[in-house]
Amino acid sequence: MRINAKTGAILPYTATVRVSGSNGILAEFNVSFQVNKSAGAAVNNATLRSQVTANSITVGKVPVSGANPGKQAVEYAISTSPSTAEAAVSKLVWQSGTKFEKLKPLTTYYVLARTAESKNSNAGAVKCSLPITKSAAP
Repeated sequence: MRINAKTGAILPYTATVRVSGSNGILAEFNVSFQVNKSAGAAVNNATLRSQVTANSITVGKVPVSGANPGKQAVEYAISTSPSTAEAAVSKLVWQSGTKFEKLKPLTTYYVLARTAESKNSNAGAVKCSLPITKSAAP
């Protein structure tokens, strides 16, 4: 896949095809094509077991569900909203770890999981955990 470094756009490839035959036929033409990223692998429902302390929330790892030909890793984000809409998800900070710190006490959080975008695959669909309420500070 070729990417425009300035715009991030996927660039097409161009190939020249030459055809010749024993009957004297000779033709040449250019062909353009584009290689796109594959869909991201799915993760299991994010019904995560969690450990909640006064300082953090730690969740268990979510496995990839089914095929994962791109060997994508799972990544996590935390939010006070259960929304998995693209507009909300694109604003989150995604991380490979399952521990979230510096959270507000007595606040309900949701941990989201998906497979991470890679060179050849898009990020997978987002799954959201059940609500996790952060305990009061000591």
